[in-house]
Amino acid sequence: MILKGKYEHEGVDLSTYIETSMIRAFRSASGQIERERDYDKLLRVCTENALISVLVAEKVQKEFDPDMLITSHGIYSTYGPFYEYFKGKGKKTITW
Repeated sequence: MILKGKYEHEGVDLSTYIETSMIRAFRSASGQIERERDYDKLLRVCTENALISVLVAEKVQKEFDPDMLITSHGIYSTYGPFYEYFKGKGKKTITW
């Protein structure tokens, strides 16, 4: 299991998003993914994705200061940190 708080950037906990991405990729379950052969490689990829997602959110906030966020996803390392960043800023967030 990915420890909460271990992967964090600017108040956004990336742990849940990294773990859900890995569970999805391995078609596995929490507590089981560590046994997968490519665990370390996928952990690095999902961590990088999550970090890029929140860094892009910071840039969007700085350049556009949106009033709301509408997104097709709020989970996984590619979408979740972006969503969480704006939710944490008190922006209205809509996902479907």
